[in-house]
Amino acid sequence: MIRPKNIQISYELFLDMIAYISDHPDESDYRLDAISTAVNNKLEAMVRRDLYTVYKTGATSEIRAMAKEQYMDMMGIPSSYRWSNKKDVNVQSSGDKRRMSDI
Repeated sequence: MIRPKNIQISYELFLDMIAYISDHPDESDYRLDAISTAVNNKLEAMVRRDLYTVYKTGATSEIRAMAKEQYMDMMGIPSSYRWSNKKDVNVQSSGDKRRMSDI
């Protein structure tokens, strides 16, 4: 099977294509549906990649946490399945014994 080739286009051209497709939704050209779907998929992939980058390299932990939540929401990961990085586990000391609660 021959693998289709991919090409890169400039960011400005990509935005122009999105604007054109958005401005001409009533076109009946069969190619417009395929182009619109491909462009929307690419736009979503770019947003996901940007969110992932901010999640890994954000300036503050709050920014990273917000990007992580948005990224996981876009990926469809249910909140009940997500790993929590919270470090606010209560460790209570009573003499020499330590008890962990709210884990």
